[in-house]
Amino acid sequence: DSRVLLITPDETMKKGAAAARNVGLQAARGEFIQFLDSDDLLDSEKIMAQITMLQTSDWQSLAICRWHSFYNSTEPPKTIQNDDFRSFISIEEYLETIGKIGGFYPPHVFLVPRKLIDVAGHWNDSLTMNDDGEFFFRLMCNAKELLFCDGTYVRYRQNNPENGNLSTLDSREKAVSLVNSWRIIEANCVTRFPTVASGYL
Repeated sequence: DSRVLLITPDETMKKGAAAARNVGLQAARGEFIQFLDSDDLLDSEKIMAQITMLQTSDWQSLAICRWHSFYNSTEPPKTIQNDDFRSFISIEEYLETIGKIGGFYPPHVFLVPRKLIDVAGHWNDSLTMNDDGEFFFRLMCNAKELLFCDGTYVRYRQNNPENGNLSTLDSREKAVSLVNSWRIIEANCVTRFPTVASGYL
């Protein structure tokens, strides 16, 4: 398919997921950006449904959708209702909600207007842990609302614990990176949302 561009890294490219995503962003020409790791899955209607929603919204809107975890792709999709499976008219409302209930969106839940990334900046490739949390929080710092697209979903693969995971906190370097990511998030939160209760942090 001529629309698909395969980029093979060379020895000059910085290693890591964040650096690879930045290479993809530099090559991307679309109005919207969809991130997708190789082991996760999208509903076939996900991108079109979210594009339709975002095309009638401000460029500072982020589209989200349902998600559920799975181990094997032969498992049927699940119907799950979480308290954060809804639209949020402000980012402050979202932060206050997940500060009370906890919350997490995997990266492929989002469809992101390219303009929003251009304002918020690319991935922080100095982080080896929670680089996605820091990146999407930075997007939220520059967004106005989260729009929930109810008619679609994504699937987030849970790895078998015996096989290991890139996100496993198994070294001092990863622990330091995790702490640094939350220091950045905290600084942005205090600056951008000074009235938000500290439950999220």
